[in-house]
Amino acid sequence: RNAGDYLAQAAASMRFKTGMELVISEMREAGDCLLDASNRMNIAVEEIAVIPDNEDPLNNVQAARRPHLVQCVQRAVDPLRICGDALEATSAAIMQRRTVPEIGSVLERGAYALSDLVYVMEDLARDSGDYENGVVSAQRLGYAAMKMKEASDLLMDVTPVEKPKGKGWLKGGLQ
Repeated sequence: RNAGDYLAQAAASMRFKTGMELVISEMREAGDCLLDASNRMNIAVEEIAVIPDNEDPLNNVQAARRPHLVQCVQRAVDPLRICGDALEATSAAIMQRRTVPEIGSVLERGAYALSDLVYVMEDLARDSGDYENGVVSAQRLGYAAMKMKEASDLLMDVTPVEKPKGKGWLKGGLQ
């Protein structure tokens, strides 16, 4: 159901926007979501700090893990904020028609921040009761960070794209 809703929304968006406008809009939306998550995590840390130990709403087993949870949430705040800022700055750079290497360097900051978030997610996964889902989430974040880094490298012309030699393109050499 959700996938169908997203496809319908994407189709409606494509009807009125160019490809570049869609990319800018989605990058800004993603950046805004990450910034909002960063702000909410700051609020969560503040709220946990004011709960007295004897009134902990968590059960005793989870209460013992509370300091580690707070530490992980605090460690996640900066990478979320930096990545959100980078995505918004990337879309702004595209709108301002900055050079392609400048856009790539801004995107690279977001990729490194997302990589930092992977370590936090892995730490949370080890501590949670749902280790498998936590690891899968960390892996997905790692894959996203890797793809962001690849995109930034291509934009900055850091890694040359290997071109097929001869008639390799006929046999599926281009992908």
